[in-house]
Formats: sequence, C-alpha cells, structure tokens
Amino acid sequence: MTLTQSEAYAAAMQWGRPQPETVRDYTVRAEIGSGANAALQELFRISGNYLRRRVHRLAAAIDTAAVRITVTSTNGINRARIVEVRIYGQ
Repeated sequence: MTLTQSEAYAAAMQWGRPQPETVRDYTVRAEIGSGANAALQELFRISGNYLRRRVHRLAAAIDTAAVRITVTSTNGINRARIVEVRIYGQ
C-alpha cells in the first residue's frame, strides 16, 4: 500500500488482500564453507507470505560468504522485486 493524495492511484490499490507485487513463496539459502567444500544450506522456506516486510532470525550465528534468495511465486504479478536485504551480525 502506498500513501497518496491521488484518488485514481488509491482506487487502483487492492484493499484488504495481499498486493500483487508482494513476494509470496521463497527460500533463503546461505553458502556455508569455502572453495570446493562450499554448499548452499537452506535457512528458511516461506510460503503464503503476504507481508511487505519480513524479518528472519537465525537460532545461532553462521559464517557465510553469500546469501541467495529464490522467489518462486508472488501474490499476482509475473515478476518479483526485492527492494532491500539487510544482514546483521551479532
């Protein structure tokens, strides 16, 4: 949802249900290890999401060089956009 003073823009929004551009199903994987021993480990598998902002917390810290997010479905449109990803240490 977007704050707007334009009645036409506000009328085009879908009130009371997930917005079509919102990512619905996705996985988050981290690269564990290095070199030939590096492997992607699945950290989260999410389905049925309707929130525009998600926070995922690990039970324990991991040492990783890369994180991969794979979107498999949205709530309506045929393309996915992730605007921002933040990763914090302890």
